[in-house]
Amino acid sequence: MKIPLLMTVICAAMFLVSCRQHDYREIALEIPEMRNAACARVISGGLSRAPGLKRESVKFDVPNRRITVTYDSLLAADKNIEFLVVKTGFSVNGIPADTAAQKALPADCLR
Repeated sequence: MKIPLLMTVICAAMFLVSCRQHDYREIALEIPEMRNAACARVISGGLSRAPGLKRESVKFDVPNRRITVTYDSLLAADKNIEFLVVKTGFSVNGIPADTAAQKALPADCLR
């Protein structure tokens, strides 16, 4: 009778120890239309809605038109992050921009 109880306790302990609370990953976003700080601010506003995004980890490299983002993959995925950028009016990693959002961009971000 004591053996099954012991096995149950051991299995429960192993389960609790192995449960991950966070799984942080990094994604690099290529954004060809990000020309200046105004564009970066628009994108930053869009990314602020991302669940699991470590906001302090978002790094903008405007001259190279690239953003690096760290996020919790238990709360979001790469495509969620890319989708939020697309919804701000910028293409990202080869995914075309949302045309309605693109038309609403500030003049500094338009060609």
